[in-house]
Amino acid sequence: MNTNGKSNNPDRSGLAPRDGEKIAKTTPQAKNTGFMKPMQPSEDLAKIVGTEPLPRSEVTKKIWVHIQEAHSSESKGQTGNLG
Repeated sequence: MNTNGKSNNPDRSGLAPRDGEKIAKTTPQAKNTGFMKPMQPSEDLAKIVGTEPLPRSEVTKKIWVHIQEAHSSESKGQTGNLG
């Protein structure tokens, strides 16, 4: 210990925090955001992504796949709609 009563050792792992000192969390907790909550797609959207409830991230992935498939078929001379 030095003259002000604090340790010279900066590594305090395994020790209780000092007054006013915050502890860093070692495992961050995942926030339950609305983006991961499965939602029922509308009737129109269900034509593209299916009728099962899906998280918004999965819906977005399926929409992009649908768009890519539609564009690739257009480049081959096939016409089709996106819906």
